[in-house]
Amino acid sequence: MANIVPTKRCNLRCTHCMRSEYQGEDMDLELLERFLTEYKTLVKQRRQCLTGGEPTVYRDLDGLMRVFRKTGMSNYVVTNAQSARGVEAVIRNRDVVDWVSISLEGPTAEVNDPIRGSGSFAKVLQAVRTYQANKMEVDLRMVLHDANAPYVGQVFELASELHIERLRFSTLHAVEKALGSHMGASPENLDRARQDIGLLGKKYPSIRVGFNTRHMIPYTAPGWSPERCVPIHGPLNGITLLPDGKVSFCCDVYDLDFPDERYMGENEAFNPIVGDYTREPLTVIAERKRILIEELKHRRSQDAAQGNLQQGRQYICENCKFYFYRDDSPASRNS
Repeated sequence: MANIVPTKRCNLRCTHCMRSEYQGEDMDLELLERFLTEYKTLVKQRRQCLTGGEPTVYRDLDGLMRVFRKTGMSNYVVTNAQSARGVEAVIRNRDVVDWVSISLEGPTAEVNDPIRGSGSFAKVLQAVRTYQANKMEVDLRMVLHDANAPYVGQVFELASELHIERLRFSTLHAVEKALGSHMGASPENLDRARQDIGLLGKKYPSIRVGFNTRHMIPYTAPGWSPERCVPIHGPLNGITLLPDGKVSFCCDVYDLDFPDERYMGENEAFNPIVGDYTREPLTVIAERKRILIEELKHRRSQDAAQGNLQQGRQYICENCKFYFYRDDSPASRNS
């Protein structure tokens, strides 16, 4: 699956957002059509992720959806659901939208709005009801941190009341904005929340639950049980087309607001941009990414052998944003 970022613009400024930029030109539709057409010849996957920025503030969302329709592709939209016009445009094009994934901070406005903005919780509820009234599937995604981890039970209750069938959880990225606002994500609170989520998933069998353990700094803290990094298979999976035609290694490594305190050792800085689709074909970019994957695997193997990666850092992307791929050989597992 590819990630399509039609715009970096966003109508919110969430306290924990990992993006550092919210400006720039919107994606050219001819570029998108060429990308999806070539992607289709290389990969069987016909569903792509539409993200941002906030994709529903793209200047011509109907035109963008027409490109998906023309190329025989579909998408799912990751959105903050704050734009009524954006909601209407997605509904108009529901034939190419498989589902809508809405970001939420907690089960109430009191928990949600201090992070995402005043009135944002009410708009999410309205958007959920509007999408469902138009026979569209909706899921909710939530970034866990100390302020909302105690409320996961209420999140399941809300999802049940709204007839939401899927919840997606991840954990706080240690970005500058969050640190400056004294947001934290302690291993104790997150571990408790994860245990609660496991039990709640059994209590609410109609709700499917996802918990993303990749690229999360709290997992590397003392006392946190290491989780295996889930590999992203294939050089085209997770590849991200940006509005200007640049292509990122994945959607979690461009325009970051991360403090520069991750382990680098003797390695050179990692360039998240693996190509420029305005100048070269996707096959060339994919091969460049494949080579980079092998380099990163070798880098992590060396660093782990030298004892530079401790407390589970050999498993988790967030340790420096570069160690995505785990070598499954016996030697690696025993190192």
